[in-house]
Amino acid sequence: MANLKLVVERRSGTGRRACRVLRREGRIPAVLYGRNQEVIPLMVTAEALRSALKVESPIVDLDVAGKPESALIKDVQYDPMGETILHVDFTRVAMDEEIEIAVPIEPRGRPAGAEEGGVLEQTVKEIQVTCLPSNIPNAIVVDISALKLGDSLHVRELTLPPGVRTAVAGEIVVFLVARPLEEKPEAAEEKERLEPELIRPEGRGEAEEKEAVAEEEKKKGGEKS
Repeated sequence: MANLKLVVERRSGTGRRACRVLRREGRIPAVLYGRNQEVIPLMVTAEALRSALKVESPIVDLDVAGKPESALIKDVQYDPMGETILHVDFTRVAMDEEIEIAVPIEPRGRPAGAEEGGVLEQTVKEIQVTCLPSNIPNAIVVDISALKLGDSLHVRELTLPPGVRTAVAGEIVVFLVARPLEEKPEAAEEKERLEPELIRPEGRGEAEEKEAVAEEEKKKGGEKS
């Protein structure tokens, strides 16, 4: 699949004030770097960038003043509400050279263990893979429907697309169908035993003890007389 072409422009102004002006004009400040080449401050229209982010491949062909540059959309910064794009980083890539990139892991289906009250836990959200830029997967999709109560799925069991590999340790657990939390019988009995003590008014036991001591002393005094 051909990379999306994205027209960008060089920008002269830098700093917060210049970036705010660009955003008000509907343009997003950006930067292009990597491969031991010049760092270039850029700007791109917000509309064009949003269209690029909807495409599955994170690789774009930039047109920088007529010069083509293949680049990876490395980082997109949003405002605190996650709605407005504030800045984007592009890093140069060579289409014939492998790169390392983090790819999300997405579960599909409902685990069989859920019928017994099991809870699906995902301990790894994304995985670092190595591949050519053209082979970068949008996500590693995993069918978890066969997982029973207490079962786990490890990195070594992931099915990676052709041309994609990972150096992450195979024994690392990605998904786990955990058993539901149950209160142990002895714990419940202990709780029941202690409950009356917990609801007893503070100091009541001490008052009863003092009263018993006073009654005993009174009896002893009567015996002496």
